[in-house]
Amino acid sequence: MNDQKALEKWNGFVARTAEARLSHLNERDRALYLAYWYQSEVNNGGHLQYFLNRSAMDPVQETAAAIRALRVNAMANVFEDAIFLWCGTEGPSIETVEDYIDEALENEFESLDSRFAACEKDLYLAMEAAVVNDLPLPKAE
Repeated sequence: MNDQKALEKWNGFVARTAEARLSHLNERDRALYLAYWYQSEVNNGGHLQYFLNRSAMDPVQETAAAIRALRVNAMANVFEDAIFLWCGTEGPSIETVEDYIDEALENEFESLDSRFAACEKDLYLAMEAAVVNDLPLPKAE
């Protein structure tokens, strides 16, 4: 497949994912959706942002399984450690920008954000390969 076709497939996936409802997706697309939103939110504002923006909408254990199905086990380990840390807290009460800044400055997720950055490219490449090549995802182990 040429680069232009691959780019069109990836961009189509991103556009569909931005508009998709998780409940309307098949198993493969659901896994890609969950992995995509995890990566996007953490890239945009770290694990704190992911949990504040997505955890009520996205099933976190299924997200971890989706990352494992993409065979990016180091990233799945990071995410599972982040889940453990998030679940071990009461969850911040954030109502204002100042509340968010105060919480972010506590850097609870700093080491996990760094570990995410170290293997983020692997997750992107796995998602891209699955989308561009229409690959089925194996069951997570």
